[in-house]
Amino acid sequence: MRIGKRSLIMVLSMTLAMTLSVFGTMAYLTSTASATNTFTVGNVLIDLDETAVDPEGHPKYDLNGDNTPDISVDEEGNVTVLPESTVNKDQIPPKVEIDENGNLVPEQGEPIPPSRNKGNQYNLVPGKEFLKDPTVTVKDGSEESYVRMVVTITNAAAVKKALGCEAGDVLGVIVPDLNLTDWPLSGIVEDTTADTITYEFRYFETVNGKDGEKVLPALFETFQVPVDVDNEGLEAFQGMQMKVEGHAIQSAALADEKAAWAAFDGQMN
Repeated sequence: MRIGKRSLIMVLSMTLAMTLSVFGTMAYLTSTASATNTFTVGNVLIDLDETAVDPEGHPKYDLNGDNTPDISVDEEGNVTVLPESTVNKDQIPPKVEIDENGNLVPEQGEPIPPSRNKGNQYNLVPGKEFLKDPTVTVKDGSEESYVRMVVTITNAAAVKKALGCEAGDVLGVIVPDLNLTDWPLSGIVEDTTADTITYEFRYFETVNGKDGEKVLPALFETFQVPVDVDNEGLEAFQGMQMKVEGHAIQSAALADEKAAWAAFDGQMN
């Protein structure tokens, strides 16, 4: 049955009038409650660094805590004062003690760990082992995340020829101590146009920083050019770069690791 506008107004008016009439004849016990939702945005934060070393592969140390390395120290504890040092050179001993963890043992105070940075330059010598330990730190407060490290080697064609191996074996030859337990190899891509080989390593479990920052195990600790590489082969490493990147993406709302990294790569492209 259709109700015309006039009739509708009357019905509404009657209803209102009836309600007012009832309200006017009763007293109520009342209570009011509310719920307020506060929204916060989570974050995913990581850092990637490695031990700072001089071109010979000797670790650097910051003696006065100003974030500027002052000395490098060789395997026998001999000290080289760095040009950027902010410490009075007369106060630096010619030789120091390094403990089993690689920390400098001062005459007074706590041991000093090696400085960290974002990359180093090396004077390569075949057969010599150089310190390089790319390490990811998941920052305090970070959400549950998938983490990976991506290693890209340049001068790929020449390096393959010098080492006498295929793309899939190059990194394993120059980095014999890859930590594949914590960082399983997920994929290898050779780009002949860019002359690069890229290796992807995914951390074996998700990680969060809810209980404070977490330093993950290094992907590897050292690298070297095999001793049997001759002078001609060594030229392949002139200007070669080993670029290491750390990536992280939230695990929540993503079906699995595969979906997460597909989303990450799609977002970056």
